Parts: sequence; C-alpha cells; structure tokens
Amino acid sequence: MKKKLEIGDVFEINAQDGKKFMQYIADDLEQLNSSVVRVYKTTHPKDVKYNLLLLKNDEEEFCMHVTDIKKGEKLALWKKITNEDVLKSQVDVFFKGTYDIGNSEVKISKNWYVWRLGDSHTYEVDYRDGILDRAYIGLIVQPDDIYEMANNGGKLTGFYPSHK
Repeated sequence: MKKKLEIGDVFEINAQDGKKFMQYIADDLEQLNSSVVRVYKTTHPKDVKYNLLLLKNDEEEFCMHVTDIKKGEKLALWKKITNEDVLKSQVDVFFKGTYDIGNSEVKISKNWYVWRLGDSHTYEVDYRDGILDRAYIGLIVQPDDIYEMANNGGKLTGFYPSHK
C-alpha cells in the first residue's frame, strides 16, 4: 500500500546541477484545495545526505500551488525522503495575482491583488506596494513547472506580467 502524503513531507528534487529540497507545507482550500510547496534555494551536490539543518540553514526560493505532488514522484522529478514539522510562521505566505494575466501586451501590470495562504479574501494593492515583492505568484501549476522553476532560479516560464 502506498503511503499517503502528509503536510510536512520533504522531497528531494533531482535538479540539473545537484539536488534541492522541497516541503509540502499546506493545502489551500481557497485555491481549489491545491497543495502548497516551498522549494529551498540551495542546490546541493548529489552525494549530500539530507538532514534537518539543510532546511533550517537555507532560505526559500519560492512557494507555489501545485496540482499533484504524487505525479511529480511518478515522473521522477522528486522523491519523498522524510517528514518534518511545519511551523506556523512557515505558512504565513502571501500570493499575488493580476487582472492582466494572459494579456501579452502588458509587461508591467498595475492591477494587482494579494491574499494570505488559506484566506478567502483578496485585497487589491497598488503595483508599487512592497507586499508584491514578498508575494509569490498564485497560479496552480503542474509538477513539471515546479521542477523547471527549481532549475531556473524560481522563475516561471511563459507570460506573467511584472509589477515593476
């Protein structure tokens, strides 16, 4: 019988230049009940063995909603290695969206809104508001998008306007 995914599960991503770590931190009932993952910034050599200090001493590169974590395992994009507690402060994450998504003529959007992970309310914000610098793109993506972002500095490919 396959093990069920649990919040706190830590995965090793088979990055192009080594490996990175990702943690399943929450389910967002307000975003189609999608899973939210945090990918850590450091790329480690392939022979590094996981220990909790690798996460504690690292910073997050990005957080993202993902459609299916198990699919990423099936595609061998990552593998589950352990489960660690997720602190409440680690899920105090903001996401952002723009009303200009899909409009390739808009390079810098002035039409933004933000929401806190798990919050049903969105808040319109000025495009110069500093919260947009701290907020992550609020799209729900496929596992291969997470893998690609982990390998290119957390950047989402395709068109998504900037706020500056």
